[in-house]
Amino acid sequence: MRNRERPDSVTFLMRSASVPFSIASVLVGATILVTPSPANASMRIGPTETGIAVSVDDSGRFDVATRSPAWRFSGNLGTPLSGLASKADADLAGSYQQLEFEFRSPDQTARAGRIRVYDRRPVVLFQMTYLTGGHTREIFPAISTHPDDLHHLTYTSIFGGFSFDQFGTDGPWVFFDDYGNTAIFSPASHFMNALLLVGPHGEWTSGIAADPPQIPVGFSQSTVLVVEPGINRAFETWGRFLTDLTAKPRPANDADFGLKYLGYWTDHGARYYYGSEPGLDYTDTLLKVRDEFERMNIRLGYMQLDSWFYPKGHDGRWRSEDPLGGGMYLYEASRDLFPDGLAAFQRRLGLPLITHNRWIDANSPYRRSYELSGNVAVDPRLWTEWMHYASAAGVGTYEQDWLSGPATPSRDLISGERFMDLMAEAALQQGMTLQYCMPLPRHFLQGTHYSNLLTIRTSGDRFGKDQWKAFLFNGRLASALGEWPWTDVFNSSETSNLLLATLSAAMVGIGDPIGQFNRANLLHAVRPDGVIVKPDTAIAPRDSAYIDVARHRRSPIVASASTSHLSGITTYLFAFADPESRPGERQGEEDTSDGQRNVKIEPLELGYESPVYAYNYFDQYGLHLQPSDGFAFKVPDDGAYWIIVPVGRSGIGFLGDADKFASNGKNRVVMMNDTGEFSAGVIFAEGENRLHLHGFSLAPPHVEALDGEVEDVVYDPQTRRFHFDLISKPGSSARIVIRANPASGSAGSRH
Repeated sequence: MRNRERPDSVTFLMRSASVPFSIASVLVGATILVTPSPANASMRIGPTETGIAVSVDDSGRFDVATRSPAWRFSGNLGTPLSGLASKADADLAGSYQQLEFEFRSPDQTARAGRIRVYDRRPVVLFQMTYLTGGHTREIFPAISTHPDDLHHLTYTSIFGGFSFDQFGTDGPWVFFDDYGNTAIFSPASHFMNALLLVGPHGEWTSGIAADPPQIPVGFSQSTVLVVEPGINRAFETWGRFLTDLTAKPRPANDADFGLKYLGYWTDHGARYYYGSEPGLDYTDTLLKVRDEFERMNIRLGYMQLDSWFYPKGHDGRWRSEDPLGGGMYLYEASRDLFPDGLAAFQRRLGLPLITHNRWIDANSPYRRSYELSGNVAVDPRLWTEWMHYASAAGVGTYEQDWLSGPATPSRDLISGERFMDLMAEAALQQGMTLQYCMPLPRHFLQGTHYSNLLTIRTSGDRFGKDQWKAFLFNGRLASALGEWPWTDVFNSSETSNLLLATLSAAMVGIGDPIGQFNRANLLHAVRPDGVIVKPDTAIAPRDSAYIDVARHRRSPIVASASTSHLSGITTYLFAFADPESRPGERQGEEDTSDGQRNVKIEPLELGYESPVYAYNYFDQYGLHLQPSDGFAFKVPDDGAYWIIVPVGRSGIGFLGDADKFASNGKNRVVMMNDTGEFSAGVIFAEGENRLHLHGFSLAPPHVEALDGEVEDVVYDPQTRRFHFDLISKPGSSARIVIRANPASGSAGSRH
């Protein structure tokens, strides 16, 4: 990818929809009535198990009441209803109760409405169906009564484009109070055309944007409201509801080679983006990269080829003189770079490939033979041709870039979904996975339809400190929807970038020059066989971080990921200074003389209800804490990193592999259990026969290996930390048992 400058995408989207936009948008042509209705016949469903109840009366008024938090949402269609009825049924998201009715639009055409409440999810689904044709000016719902004075987070532009100030039109809108109580308002269907706007009196409204604006008979649009006591909890409920509704399986964090293994990237920010090693051509350069990894005894899992690899622009050259390099001319490897073709190169390389694509150039011969919409293909023959070519050349993942433009279809009701559907279907037929780059929020949402969309870019080109905040807040949108957030390329010597990529539970991809790979650093993230040792969950901001940013506090941003075992949850906590913080005050926060800041965390905030051991990875000290014991730490320029583990019945807090960032990740520690004696299963990769493990124990531990040997057990009675070496055969697994006699000890002391 090249460096990009794009206009604000909210302006772009609304220009497409021909509707002006601001934070207090005025809807042109839509009918919204917010005046109270007189008493009328009404029906009510609920409260459900989650405490949500809905009522509708035949004047057109609807009301949603929630229990936790105790909030109310209501609106009025502004027209009488007919056929008001209730039913109970189930869909892919679970059993529900539903109120159904019919009404007339402002131009007197017939509509059907439904408000659905799920029995075991705090979810309300609104749906409008066009019984006769209609116009995009119509909206449902328009929620005119909702909690006041809430903070909001929305997504507005490229890579998600999180914002605590604007209102993006694609959704979702996340509203929350200072306690983390949260409501999410979002489209639930037709994401490529869905439109959220703030009405003239602050209404939350949902509709459709399309050109031409006509809606056909039978078209239905759904909108969802989720209410939860917790911001991340609401994200999780909302995202899982949408993926359940589309039956998308949520991919494992090692679902394909790109997620499982360390990779090498050649995109914008990498050393070999539009340039090979001096004195070498491109193919020899990339083969030498592979050889460097072999010499380091670290397996390289794949290689990414960016936009340089295919002909572009009016002249069909790999390095075109057109603006932005031109669009894709032909989707095949340039013969100037790969004279024997891409398949021949891949056979020499011996690694699977990820290949990039952009928009179709105005001069591409594809425009004469295939159906296009805007600058993208909506012809199944062309998608089949591309994916067949790529698969035959050893490509396992197709990366679609420039989705925010120019790789865009016409904004009619068909082309957007057809473009995305055909891409996914053609790739799936070849056993290929997908990655989206430069996505708008609508692409995150649309991705809930595709089982082979595994990864999505959530921050700008060339990952670095300036991208951390966007990566985390945009990444939460991705991970909520079952899409793994990809950091983009960086160099192996950049410890904090490598750490965050590892904690993303997604891809780890580097782009160093030959001869500058940092093997020791890479082995904090991967095993010698290239397998990434990662958390179960993608790192995301803590609830307090959303509140602090929304209130413009000067607090560092605190984020976490986790691994779950039978013995409990290991939390990986990363904190860094907010580069956009404003002057302000926060109780418990202090500036230090060197410009660092302090953070204070309680284990209870992280979900722990029993003692823990918190370990500072880089400063190598720890604290034994009760759940309500706060621990404070400084946040240096490159961030602070802590690993928190439960101290179980055995009196042991196991920290796992001392050399790995995600020290208890399941590609290293496959099992942990604590029944009064602690046991763990540990995986050895090919090329490994000795691992260094460590932890905390209230008493001197006795360590035994059932499928290997234990050497050099050391216990420090002052710090109560232990470490030892575990020895086993390469490619095997070993089980360890640790016994100790717990003794009381002071909590909150430094160890």
